[in-house]
Amino acid sequence: MEYILETSGLTKRYFKHAAADNISIKIRQGEIYGFIGKNGAGKTTTMRMICGLSCPTSGEVKIFGKNPAKDADISRRVGCLIEAPGFHNNMTAYENLKAKCVLAGIKKKGYIEDLLEIVGLENAGKKTIKNFSLGMKQRLGIALALVGDPDILLLDEPINGLDPQGIAEIRALILKLNKERNITILISSHILEELVKLATCYGIIHNGKMIREFTHDELMKECTECITLLTDTPEAAAPVIEGAGCADYKVIDSTTVEIYRESEAIPEITRALVNGGISVMGITSKKESVEEFFFRLTSE
Repeated sequence: MEYILETSGLTKRYFKHAAADNISIKIRQGEIYGFIGKNGAGKTTTMRMICGLSCPTSGEVKIFGKNPAKDADISRRVGCLIEAPGFHNNMTAYENLKAKCVLAGIKKKGYIEDLLEIVGLENAGKKTIKNFSLGMKQRLGIALALVGDPDILLLDEPINGLDPQGIAEIRALILKLNKERNITILISSHILEELVKLATCYGIIHNGKMIREFTHDELMKECTECITLLTDTPEAAAPVIEGAGCADYKVIDSTTVEIYRESEAIPEITRALVNGGISVMGITSKKESVEEFFFRLTSE
């Protein structure tokens, strides 16, 4: 089977507002899919529909080629941590996991201890959830999502609000689950630099619409060097830049034009500008960051 998780035309409307509009996602087994978007872009809405917490207005979800809404066995193969984890705050991590295991009909000896060890909470002891740090709560939320040994894990902003050490620990845990347990992971975040350290492929959602999907290698190629041109006539420089074979550029302000090409193109661009009578006050290059690429793509 080519795709382990696939959505087609997935849409959720609240009256006239489309929180998610015609979302199509394709994820292969073993991938870590980074779901990128600003707050309110539609990430959580889409993930809630995938894991069955919300019914789509239209469109469909297929997991292992089947609709999980019509096949309980398929839906059990999906674990999720959507928004804030649901805990019993006066209970311990062990007791919270035991409650979910009872609901799932899991009675295997040592099962809960193994889950606690996987997420690094084996020493939590009798500490109740109300005394947990945010990082510990996120770890427990992931442990709860792992009850039932799912093949697919949906994690909605799992590093949101964590300090740098907490982010690094959750990142290591996610990679461990993917590599050692072969769990396919769909993870949403607006912290792009962290997703780049995790994901093998990406989807960018903006204003409820999916605007791009690409692999990690394709993203790295997209984040090309950016040439910054300083001139007192940026509008006049634009057609000259196009004539030099640089179609991907943007006039930033009254003196600045950004040209999305590698630094090797600087001599050719400079010659074209000088021959075209355009004053060149300065021309430099820099590597475009992932965040800059994201902002450019969404602004377009």
